[in-house]
Amino acid sequence: MKRTLKKLRHHTFDIVIIGGGIYGASVARDAALRGLNVALIEKDDFGAATSANSLRIIHGGLRYLQDGNLKLVRTMTNERATWLRVAPHLVHPRPFLTPTYGHFTRSKLAMGIALAVIDSVGFDRNRGVDTQNRMPGGRILSRAETLERMNWIGPQTTGGAMWYDAQIYDSERLLIALIASAADAGAAVANYVQVNGLLSVKDSIYGVSAVDRLDGQEFKVNTRLVINCSGAWSDQVLGSLENNSPAQTYHLSVAINLVIRKLPLDCAIGVPSKGPVTRNGEQDKPETRMLFITPWQEYAIAGTWHVPCHGCPQDFQVTEDMIQSYIDELNAAYPVLNLRRQDVYQVHCGFLPLESENPDGSTIKLLRENRIVDHSQTDGIDNLITVTGVKYTTARQGAEQAVDLAVNKLGRSPIGCRTTKTAVSGGDFQSFSEYKKTALATRPLEISEESMRHLIHSYGTEHKAVLKITEQEPDLANRVMAGSPVLKAEIVYAVRQEMAQKLTDVVYRRTPLGKVQLPDINSLRVCAELMANEAGWDPIRCEEEIAAVSNQLQSRNSPQSEGWQ
Repeated sequence: MKRTLKKLRHHTFDIVIIGGGIYGASVARDAALRGLNVALIEKDDFGAATSANSLRIIHGGLRYLQDGNLKLVRTMTNERATWLRVAPHLVHPRPFLTPTYGHFTRSKLAMGIALAVIDSVGFDRNRGVDTQNRMPGGRILSRAETLERMNWIGPQTTGGAMWYDAQIYDSERLLIALIASAADAGAAVANYVQVNGLLSVKDSIYGVSAVDRLDGQEFKVNTRLVINCSGAWSDQVLGSLENNSPAQTYHLSVAINLVIRKLPLDCAIGVPSKGPVTRNGEQDKPETRMLFITPWQEYAIAGTWHVPCHGCPQDFQVTEDMIQSYIDELNAAYPVLNLRRQDVYQVHCGFLPLESENPDGSTIKLLRENRIVDHSQTDGIDNLITVTGVKYTTARQGAEQAVDLAVNKLGRSPIGCRTTKTAVSGGDFQSFSEYKKTALATRPLEISEESMRHLIHSYGTEHKAVLKITEQEPDLANRVMAGSPVLKAEIVYAVRQEMAQKLTDVVYRRTPLGKVQLPDINSLRVCAELMANEAGWDPIRCEEEIAAVSNQLQSRNSPQSEGWQ
């Protein structure tokens, strides 16, 4: 995929999508696969905001059984199976375990019934799924089995409930695969293009005014319909209408996840929170929510902590006090964790839609289902749709709903959705296990097995395009840095084929180089020089890019006591 703005400036689209997170990418892919003329524009890099903050889990809906919402459980189970089918190199099963107690909804009996119900609701959960990616049914464990797997249980623990959900190997790579799929289907996509305003005549949208943030040039994009997928910035986009701006639609909760040291666990664990810990070490009040600690590659992710957010998202600050409070709450819920501040390698912060909160902010209720708003029905503004997304799991479904509405508003004959069966870029193979086996058996001698596995999981069938670069330029078969499987060829591929414009794009989102800890300065310089050769940067630009990477990761790892954005 190439970043070219010529088509944006001189073409009238069926749909312009604002926002290149997981929902914008999913809408673009769905609409393009249906044959619509689509443009996707993102003010920063693709997936640089909330979509970068995730537990990397595709949920099957177990938590929604407590509401008796079997329809939503069925939806979640179906969507989980879809991700396992269409992105088999990036989405894989992961066992989960939570302790049971001798009372009420957390008893062995209640949890056993819940697991039986969800398995029944998802009776076809493995239909069309590769053998390696199939989901086993849930089961109840004894107290001894639970202790063995969790390494610690409380005195009231009677056993455990184990079930399976899916984990995303690399959520940023999944998002890029969706963007690439949209581009392959004909969508015009561009990062670093900011929408300054919605253009309208008589309350009917006909385009957007935009600016290329890389060169400062302003231009207009003409379209028959705008789909607003800008997440926490949705209200700012809607507020850019000069007259009759829509009412606020996006109330915010801040979701905070911690990337921590790897634990000796073979499954993700969910432990009930005992409530916030006060300064004197006591529990503030009982809670019913669960805290999850999920193994992820060479680390673990702990989440999720929620804080109401009022005002503009860019003004919200995570403080050291917040992080320490979260650490204390995790340690209280799972004492063997013994988490310290130095064990937190990175703080992920994103924004989720909030349905309601107590006046004192003590408890919040997150929106559980996608919300698709047709502004002609709510605000009298035609040719404008806003998508409020909830989670990675339901992004594909939300996109289908939005594009169904768009097709109707465009006056087109119904066009069937293809995203439940069409593989994302890199995921088109019958069996991932067989594909990986064959690829490993035929790997070039100059590529280590570790790097080869990384390429296969990150790129799927597209790993061949990365290897082709190493064939043409053998030096690019070398690793960027010791201890990382990332090849120099991946940096070049990111610039040539994946629209990487800045060093931050490569380090944080096209490769795992900066996912957790900052690469050493020499490795950053290697990456900058590779990009400079492709993009024509001068030495000053290289140093600026290196500084930008260092500053961004330092802010993620070490928020200041007065706050961090």
